Amino acid sequence: MAKEKKIETEKIEEMPVVQPDIKFTPDQLSAINSMISAAVRSSAQTGNDPISVYGQRDPKSIERVNVKRMFGKFVVGFKNVQNDPMRKDPKYISYEFDPIRKLDHQPYITLFLSEDGKNIEEKKVLHTDYYCDREKFEAKVLDIKINKEIKDNGILGSRGSYAPEIDDKGNVITRTKVKAEYVEQKRIFFVELPGFDKPVEFIEDFLA
Repeated sequence: MAKEKKIETEKIEEMPVVQPDIKFTPDQLSAINSMISAAVRSSAQTGNDPISVYGQRDPKSIERVNVKRMFGKFVVGFKNVQNDPMRKDPKYISYEFDPIRKLDHQPYITLFLSEDGKNIEEKKVLHTDYYCDREKFEAKVLDIKINKEIKDNGILGSRGSYAPEIDDKGNVITRTKVKAEYVEQKRIFFVELPGFDKPVEFIEDFLA
């Protein structure tokens, strides 16, 4: 029986492809970037109609807000329980004894509830119950009013001890004092609610 001849094949190694070191001048790079940008803009166009920069939706505008509901009515506000005449900031949380859970120092909040904007009901509930049991109703914002108030925090650089600056004659240089002020903005939302004859005013606290 004849023996089969074993044919050996030589393994040919692939030669690596050497990439040429191509360098562009700044002018050539600028021209290439311009062509790429033009190609991207051309591919993004879907028609020949001109595009107006006006009349577009402002991404910062608020068109709808979540108004809270509880006990079958809308929560149109919270009662201010701030009793410190020296403080102007509102206070909506009071800490009282909970007779049901037999726990002291529990947070309570008093809600202003209404279903028509005419009859307002006050309802004191536990703050935790309000957050757990409330419902959200997405309402349309008709208008937003912004009230700006300048807050004064004294003089810039008034805190701490600093060495005075002296001129070449040895006299103290008096610098202009700058107030440490900032502008605080408070927004009022005019919201459309079903069953209400006119828009309801909400401050940001009431929509939290």
